[in-house]
Amino acid sequence: MNPKTWTQLKREHFSEEEIQRIRLEAALELAELRLGELRQKLGVTQAELAKRMKVAQPYLSKIENSDDFYLSTLHRYIQALGGRVELRAIFEDEEPVAVQI
Repeated sequence: MNPKTWTQLKREHFSEEEIQRIRLEAALELAELRLGELRQKLGVTQAELAKRMKVAQPYLSKIENSDDFYLSTLHRYIQALGGRVELRAIFEDEEPVAVQI
């Protein structure tokens, strides 16, 4: 028996419209997740992350509670959590374009 890939399973069980809806719902959920909540879900304390970022803990708190910060700050924050940030520009009727940070 040959195992099926995730892509094969998606195509067998979901229409393209359903896949797009699921992706949109996931993106909306992630967009609603604040940085502090993400850090907590990953089990990292503010003090630990501040040390990884080489910043003071009060500054990290300010980042987490801000509604507006630089992409470079977000990039450093996510990197310190062990992740990476991918940025795409999306235009109607066009394929998404990766944007370098």
